[in-house]
Amino acid sequence: MATRGKAKTIVFAVVLAVLVFVSIEVLMFLFEPWFFRGLYMYDPDLGYKVRPNLKTTNRFGFNDRDYPLEKEPGTYRILFLGDSFCWAGGSDHNYTIALERMFNRHFGRHLVDVINAGYPMTWTREQRALLEKYGLQYKPDLVVLAFFAGNDFQDADPHRKRIVVNDTYFDIDRRDEVILFGRPLFIQSRLLSLIRQKIRIYRVMRTAGKEYRERLKRHKLMPMRGLFPKPTFLEIERNRLLFCHLPTYEKGGQDEKIDLVLSEVGKIKSLLDREEVEFMVMMIPDEFQVDHDLRDQVMETYDLDPSEYDEDLMQTVLAGYLDELDVEWLDLLPEFRDAGREKRLYKLHDTHWNVKGNHLAAEILFRHLLPVVEVSDPI
Repeated sequence: MATRGKAKTIVFAVVLAVLVFVSIEVLMFLFEPWFFRGLYMYDPDLGYKVRPNLKTTNRFGFNDRDYPLEKEPGTYRILFLGDSFCWAGGSDHNYTIALERMFNRHFGRHLVDVINAGYPMTWTREQRALLEKYGLQYKPDLVVLAFFAGNDFQDADPHRKRIVVNDTYFDIDRRDEVILFGRPLFIQSRLLSLIRQKIRIYRVMRTAGKEYRERLKRHKLMPMRGLFPKPTFLEIERNRLLFCHLPTYEKGGQDEKIDLVLSEVGKIKSLLDREEVEFMVMMIPDEFQVDHDLRDQVMETYDLDPSEYDEDLMQTVLAGYLDELDVEWLDLLPEFRDAGREKRLYKLHDTHWNVKGNHLAAEILFRHLLPVVEVSDPI
């Protein structure tokens, strides 16, 4: 009898746990828009978007102020597409903000709008979708695609749809997406995924926090955000450097991703041609391309043969295609390499620009764009 009673208790406990788990999953599905108010939110077209109208976001969730959709007479508009580099430096020091300030100082009044329309974690296809949904509403004169050499080729996936629900990231196959009540259904547990993500973030930040404090004290650095533990940072840079492995490239190992990205660039060009909008690509270098000490450290840590790598491969491939399309391009790498010998341009173990890097990018862009910007005083 005692054994039977214990078995019933166990069965009851298991059934109760399952019911509680299923109930939480259902609640997380039904009430996600009200329970979770993080930086990102689900978007049926893009997969996710940055939540609009926060302290630092505008009506479309961009890291910028709200611009009127109709241009002021005589105003020239430049719209930037890109990934998390459109967020580095925040709303005060991002390169797009610095660029607009330079134009304001040059022309003496607000005649050039520099609109930052980038979302973190996106690749070229998602940026094209963002341009179609939001960017063209601003009626830009020039669209600049900020292409990050570090991972924009590697992130290309023909079927990936990255969604954010319950403040958790999911990569799903867009061909299998099922929508119910305006929200996506998928097999993975929302609760377990949220718990795993929080644990992963906690572990990374705990490790980073210790290194962070030691590094700040040793080098008298100002506090920065987004620091990775050094092993994690080196692994990120190694994975990016692997794209530059010449034997793999020559055997066609990168062809699928390259073709995907180049196809999307071509579609952006066609779209803007129809809208009679100018198009330009700005190439953002990865830190291992700028800092050769970092490159050598990655090579040594992972026992890579330098003779098998062309660290400029991403820019070479993209530039060749842009020349065929007759698309203007600007490669920031040469000037970043020169300046990087004298000063740090990237945040410590972060992969993004610091304030100096953002300002240098703005300076290069200002010199390049000034001859083509056409403004006039409204009558």
